[in-house]
Amino acid sequence: MLGLLIVYLFAEKLFIIFSADPEYLELGKTAVKVMVLGTPLIGLNVVASILFQALGKARPAFLLSISRQLLFLIPAVVILPSLYKLDGVWAAFPVSDLLAFMLSGFMLLRVYKLFKESKDSLKVGTGAEIADTISHI
Repeated sequence: MLGLLIVYLFAEKLFIIFSADPEYLELGKTAVKVMVLGTPLIGLNVVASILFQALGKARPAFLLSISRQLLFLIPAVVILPSLYKLDGVWAAFPVSDLLAFMLSGFMLLRVYKLFKESKDSLKVGTGAEIADTISHI
């Protein structure tokens, strides 16, 4: 989080390393500030993907692992620039982060509800045994 804050606050100083051209500095500063907005949301996507891997649920884990870059980012990069020009390219990143965050939250909520419903019948066991309890995910 500290790294994101540094990049956000000192974007121009970081870009001066690559070019002193004021046009590039302004463009880079704007791009970085918009692109990092959704970065804090990525953590839930990673945690959710790892949870499904640990439960032996390959399909949901795979879906979550590709959701940000493949399912959401590529279409957003194609669609948003036609509406918002260059700002649409930069906005595609936080938009895809938000959509992946929402998908992860939805899937985690489903698992949480299933665990909550079956907590009385669950005993301490392996991840595979627990995964069998939620096999319809």
